[in-house]
Amino acid sequence: MRLWLRIAVLSIAGLFLAGFMVVYVGMPLWARHELLPAGSPAPSVRLSDTGGKTVDVFAVADGRPVLINFFDTECPECRTEVPTLCRVVRDHPEIYIVGVESAGHGAVAVNSFRRANGQGCLGIPLLLDPGHRVTDAYQVAGTPTAYLVKNGRISASAVGADEIGALVGK
Repeated sequence: MRLWLRIAVLSIAGLFLAGFMVVYVGMPLWARHELLPAGSPAPSVRLSDTGGKTVDVFAVADGRPVLINFFDTECPECRTEVPTLCRVVRDHPEIYIVGVESAGHGAVAVNSFRRANGQGCLGIPLLLDPGHRVTDAYQVAGTPTAYLVKNGRISASAVGADEIGALVGK
């Protein structure tokens, strides 16, 4: 193949790849993905904690509002939200708060994340979703993502550490 033809083909491929990266990779996943709308029924959350005990979140909450926080142990923004979650736990004991590790990293990684990021202040259950069943049911495409559930229905949702603290006021 002639040199000019190879250069032309590689240039076109490079432009295509650059366009793809700008359109898809440059946008946060949640910017092109819809969360469950407010008012819709909340999917059930029945997962194992890091000790292997199964937790049925809505049964344990016993009618209280529930804040479900989806996180990833490798997500930098998930680490920055820890102080906000600690404040919510402290200031809103009427809300049952649970974390769901949505990337499938397992109990060892979740316990390390808790220790490394000061999540001992939370005292909330951190649940594992290795098959992404609950994560998919809540249409989570990026972390951190949180839902506030009241009376079995989605009350509000938020994506990003800065937005999650505002959920409890809704």
